[in-house]
Amino acid sequence: MARRLVIVLVLVIVVIGLAQLFLPRIVAQGVEVGLAGMLGGEPEVRLRAYPALRLLLGRIDELTVKTHLVDAGALMIDSFSSTLEDLAINLRALLSDRALVVERVGRQTATIRISQDSLRRYLAATVPRLQHPQVFLEQGRVRLRGELPLAGRRLTVAIDGVFGFPPDDRSRVIFTPTRLQYDEFAVEADRLPEFLNLLGGPELFIDLARFPMPLLGTEVRMEPGWLIITGEAAE
Repeated sequence: MARRLVIVLVLVIVVIGLAQLFLPRIVAQGVEVGLAGMLGGEPEVRLRAYPALRLLLGRIDELTVKTHLVDAGALMIDSFSSTLEDLAINLRALLSDRALVVERVGRQTATIRISQDSLRRYLAATVPRLQHPQVFLEQGRVRLRGELPLAGRRLTVAIDGVFGFPPDDRSRVIFTPTRLQYDEFAVEADRLPEFLNLLGGPELFIDLARFPMPLLGTEVRMEPGWLIITGEAAE
């Protein structure tokens, strides 16, 4: 009897050890496939669950995701990284359909990085009247440059502004112009909206609520060459 008990205990320890060794990687591979369908690219996933057998219930202590070149409509996000804690996923959907279904997130932080070249391509695709667009991201501001055909002339347009959150709405990051100049003439502040309407195209903004795991922004930074947005899980 004692010998059988020892054998059972040894088998249990072996099973737990193998689960701790292999289960996280198996589930992580499934999560990578599910995220690839949601975000595109080739996401890198690391997860931690202890004991690993909790993964059989879809429970994850911490999940870290990093991916590049996320297609957000006309705008390409250069990199997206996120850490999720106290996570519950639908394991059946993950294993049978390769679909990542998040049922609960205790805490999530995320960082989005968008290059000035990605913003330039976005302007070229969505604001066709602004020809030869250029985007310069500097410390604390963004500068847009281009040419606007108007009344048989070709105006050189320069727009300075900032990215930030609109009042009482952290689900969107919008561009707010602070200065506009065409050729050698500065446009008065109260006429900025009127002049910007001449450019056509959509309002330049990033909708964090439409991410696969919706976010609320916590900070927007403009650094040389980069727009950096940090966020947390939307409630």
